[in-house]
Amino acid sequence: MALALGALREIETHSVALPTVRSATIDDAEAIARIVVRAWQFAYKGHVPDDYLDRLDVVERERKWRGDIGEGVRTILVSEVGGTVVGFCSVAASDAGPDDRRIGEITAIYVDPDQIRTGHGRALISKAKSLAGEAGVESLILWVLETNVRARAFYSAMGFEPDGAQKIDRRPGFDLREVRYRVSIDPRS
Repeated sequence: MALALGALREIETHSVALPTVRSATIDDAEAIARIVVRAWQFAYKGHVPDDYLDRLDVVERERKWRGDIGEGVRTILVSEVGGTVVGFCSVAASDAGPDDRRIGEITAIYVDPDQIRTGHGRALISKAKSLAGEAGVESLILWVLETNVRARAFYSAMGFEPDGAQKIDRRPGFDLREVRYRVSIDPRS
């Protein structure tokens, strides 16, 4: 019993703030851009040429995200703690084909490398699933780098499964082989 009380005190004194998920605003564009650059440089090291990762530019990415947020074509969610944005998720209608009108797609999800395994990715996916269900979406898909074992394990833990689809994302000087994951959405959730 003393061990259990000691462990409880340890948990109480080292409590972690829970993520807050909300819709992104134009003011979040710089934070999103910073997260994209840091996440790519962390997660894709060894998968993508170093010179490409070294050239990633926050200012350039910020312009892109300002436009995406301003367009309102997709839903962009941010996860924050203490008022600081540390993760984001972009969800849109899928371009899987005309027969797949009830499929949504997570087009991007990244968490600052310093915040990995703190609940932000889980909170973003949960909110994306909830919003998709409310919109009548029957399944969500996402594409993940085939060699990104960490991300693939996370998506599996969140209920996504590979559905057999593959594609090659051709970049200047290199290709990214991606696999598609899918999860069914409960419209009542």
